[in-house]
Amino acid sequence: MSSSNIPSAPVVIDNTALIADIVSQVNANTNAKATATQAAVVADGDVTQATLDAMTVVDGQLDNNVTAINNKTVSEADRVLANIEPSGGVRLAPNLTFPTDKSSSVNYQRITGINAVGSLTTVLNLTGKFAIPFLELRDIANENVTIKLTIDGVVIWNAADDIFNNWIPLIGVQNNTATIASSEVVLCESSFKLEVKTTSDSSISCSFIARPII
Repeated sequence: MSSSNIPSAPVVIDNTALIADIVSQVNANTNAKATATQAAVVADGDVTQATLDAMTVVDGQLDNNVTAINNKTVSEADRVLANIEPSGGVRLAPNLTFPTDKSSSVNYQRITGINAVGSLTTVLNLTGKFAIPFLELRDIANENVTIKLTIDGVVIWNAADDIFNNWIPLIGVQNNTATIASSEVVLCESSFKLEVKTTSDSSISCSFIARPII
């Protein structure tokens, strides 16, 4: 019996389930890797944030602003400066006539009988370098008075005001024992000029201390 030349039917292999399994496994592996990577990134970010937070901790208070660091720096600078011992203040220039410059038993000078009615009148005019710890007007009527102060060519005061108790302290304070108690010292490099205008008082006084300095 002769053989047949009719081809047999092709064998069909269904790979759908296999492909689905492979795809599922790939997705699972990809998701696992992505999750692990995300966790690592988050962990690194937490460490970085913790480091940045630690850098901005000021006196136990967490502040994420650079302002906190600046404020701490300024505070520390102020503290250091506040604890620096003073160098002794200004250097006095030789003044061999100083003891005889004093008025009677007090340690300041006084100019009396100043007529400053109606216009600005020079009451005190210093030329040179001076330290002035004390300046006041006395024996002055309780009225409107204009006071102008110019230091080294710059106008510092220039205003009118009403006077009470017949005097006005300008720099420093005089106590009852005729000594000067003041931490305020005004310096001039080349000139110190005080001008006054009264309404009607034609005889006022000016008391001051001016020590020549180097």
